[in-house]
Amino acid sequence: MKISTCILFVSVYPLSFRCLKCQKQQKRVTSSVPISYTFAVFDFFRKKEQVAEKNGKSTDKDNDLLKYIAEKSSSDWNQVVKLGKGLEKTRENWSKQFQRLFTSEEVEQFPWKELEETLYSADLGTKTTKSILQELRRVVQERKYKQVEDLKAALKEILYQFIASGTVDCSLKMAKEPPTVLLFVGSNGMGKTTSIGKLGYQYSLQDKKTLLVACDTYRPAAVDQLETWANRGQVDIFIPKPKQYKPTAVLFDALEKSLNEQYDVVLIDTSGRMHNNEQLMKELSSMCRIVEKKLGRGPDEILLVLDGVLGRNASNQVKAWKNLMPITGLIVTKLDGTGRAGYLVSIINEEKLPVKLIGVGEGLEDLRSFDPQLYIQLLFD
Repeated sequence: MKISTCILFVSVYPLSFRCLKCQKQQKRVTSSVPISYTFAVFDFFRKKEQVAEKNGKSTDKDNDLLKYIAEKSSSDWNQVVKLGKGLEKTRENWSKQFQRLFTSEEVEQFPWKELEETLYSADLGTKTTKSILQELRRVVQERKYKQVEDLKAALKEILYQFIASGTVDCSLKMAKEPPTVLLFVGSNGMGKTTSIGKLGYQYSLQDKKTLLVACDTYRPAAVDQLETWANRGQVDIFIPKPKQYKPTAVLFDALEKSLNEQYDVVLIDTSGRMHNNEQLMKELSSMCRIVEKKLGRGPDEILLVLDGVLGRNASNQVKAWKNLMPITGLIVTKLDGTGRAGYLVSIINEEKLPVKLIGVGEGLEDLRSFDPQLYIQLLFD
């Protein structure tokens, strides 16, 4: 990326990719959330505006368009920068390792054993690491690569394809008939309540009438915490009535309200629970049946929230929850606090569950849609 005094052009966008096996050009499946960022801010436009104003030919429409271009470019670029900062610890970890690995120019001198150790250190796990190395060796041999730079490019493409193989669609589903209902599940301390607050705020920015539902009736501070996030994001919240301790009763009343008052989105907070707590898992099943009874369908998304600091230790949780609940996607929080965000590659590839959202900070805007290609790009560059 070159920056001159007269032009700033930044382009970060998903391209079609060439399948490493069949060599055919493929078109990547993308989410409905905008993930293509092409930004251009030219001094030419500013000068043109200044000349137009001087000559008295500027119109409000021209000024509004220029203002929109500048604001949109700045906003989208800030999102990419924020995601890059959130993955900074992992990227630093990877870059130090890869700088040491890719010092040689010829493939024959490449230290394969050290690459294996690097992938392990990034928490990719035994199964995924072996699969990546096997595929990388196959590609290098098949294409007769001689230069290490080609090997590095192939590694990036393989990592992306490992994610793409387990990700059909990263976007959050929206119901054909409102309200769209999202149920958040997971163990204590994973970041469910925080994620709900941030997502509610983002839906409100899209002019979607959103209702947060406080169904964590076991933890006294949980309702207060969700209420704080609702106030921060300026979205509505449904809290339990006095002595209303059953989450199913709270949910029933909240869905009634959402239908009567025509809400677009309902986000349901639940109590933190371990997957091996049979009674609490039955309670979640009952909540799903309540949704089906009121809306004629189950929750549009059942999202398992994981703490990014767990790394590969999260794999056991994902496997266990998948066996008990029809999990539709993952939310991975606190990725800005870990140097092992590479484990997302193995979880997505092995469990075939898409990561829908990632948390990269404490702010309302710091819950981001997951873009596999941008994620891989930012890990390397």
